[in-house]
Amino acid sequence: MRNGLSLLILLLFFVAEGVAAAPTRHDVELWVELQPIAGEPDPAPISRDEAARRLLEEARFVFSGMLYGFEFRYVPFDRERGVAEEFVLNPVAEIPWGADQLTILDIRHEENLMYGRMRYTLAAHEETRRDAWARSSVKRASGSGSAPRILGTGAKQNAIEDALRNAVHEYLRARVYNKPHEVSGRLVLSAAPRVILRSGEYQATVQVKLVIQDLRSYAVY
Repeated sequence: MRNGLSLLILLLFFVAEGVAAAPTRHDVELWVELQPIAGEPDPAPISRDEAARRLLEEARFVFSGMLYGFEFRYVPFDRERGVAEEFVLNPVAEIPWGADQLTILDIRHEENLMYGRMRYTLAAHEETRRDAWARSSVKRASGSGSAPRILGTGAKQNAIEDALRNAVHEYLRARVYNKPHEVSGRLVLSAAPRVILRSGEYQATVQVKLVIQDLRSYAVY
C-alpha cells in the first residue's frame, strides 16, 4: 500500500512538473488588406504569400512590443515657449525575422481583408522578462492615434506609434501638474493594439505599462 502511495505521489510530481514547464503562448488576431493602397508601386491585388508575410511582420512588431517594449523620449508641445512636440520611440529588442516561435495558426478572409491568428511561444528569457514587468512597480495608461492610409503599408504601424505617444501624453497630463521639458522611460504593450480602418485612416488604440525614468522640468528663474 505504501509503495503504491509513493508511486502515485511520484506520478503526480512529474505531472505537476510537466504542467509547470509548459511554455507560455500568446495568441493575437491581426489583419492585412488584400487591395493595393494608393501610392504603392504595384497596382495588382496583394498575393496570399505577400499578405502572410505582412501578417508575420506586423506580428513580429506587436509581440516584440508586448515582450521587450520600447524606450521613449517625449517633449510636450508648449506654445508659450515655442517648443514643438517630439516623440522618439526605439525598440528595446526585436523578435528576429523567421523565428520558429512565431507561427500563423489559421487564416480567414472577410471582404478585402485577410485575418490571421498568430501565435508566439515565449523562450525562457522572455518568460523572465515578462514576469519582471508583471512584478515591478509600473503604471498603466492607454491612448489612441491615427495615420493616413495613403502613406502606405507602414501607416498602420505609424498609427500604433502615435497611440503610444498619446498614451504617454495622457499619463503625464493626468499626473504632472507643471508641464515638463522632457520625459524619458520605457513602456510595453499590455495587450495587442486594436486597429481599425475608418475614413481613410488607420485608427489605433493601445494599452501600455510604463516606467518614467527621467523627468526634466523647465528651469525657474
